[in-house]
Amino acid sequence: LSGAGFLSGRRKRDGFAGFLKNANGETEVTRIFEAKRLLEAGVSPDRPVKVAWQPFRTTPLLEAAIAGEQALVAMLLDGKADPNLVVGPGLTAVYEAGRNGHAAVVQCLCNRGASVDTITSDGFSPLYIASQNGHAECVAAMLASPSCSAAVANCAPEELGGATALHVACQSGSLAVVEHLLRCDG
Repeated sequence: LSGAGFLSGRRKRDGFAGFLKNANGETEVTRIFEAKRLLEAGVSPDRPVKVAWQPFRTTPLLEAAIAGEQALVAMLLDGKADPNLVVGPGLTAVYEAGRNGHAAVVQCLCNRGASVDTITSDGFSPLYIASQNGHAECVAAMLASPSCSAAVANCAPEELGGATALHVACQSGSLAVVEHLLRCDG
């Protein structure tokens, strides 16, 4: 969705929401309408593009997940965006939504087939990063996903001495995350 000014170089803090936002501060409905128009015109939602704030090529779905734009995520998925597309160092939309604490986006992605078992090149899973950041609702949504397994729950990056999601949740003092992880069947 890089055509028609869709990727306009907005600052990172604006995320995907800023791609279609004009100086007058268009509403979410306007941005979604524009995204829908581009999708209907045949623009691929999976086409990786280079943006100023990412050191790697990214996709609209990844940027919408980072920004927590649930309606836009749903629209891109309806437009056949791949919920499991891996970009950069092994990042997926569910990884980024979980890292940023966007539980509704994580739930939407998991309900639409996003896998929580993709491991980044650094050895991190979406569950691990959400646990590390104390995002209990994201952790709960990921644990409920059919793709969550014992291997994912027990993923322990060597770079961190083998710490699991439970280790980092305890370390960060997130009692709610610890409770979710302890109830996990995985």
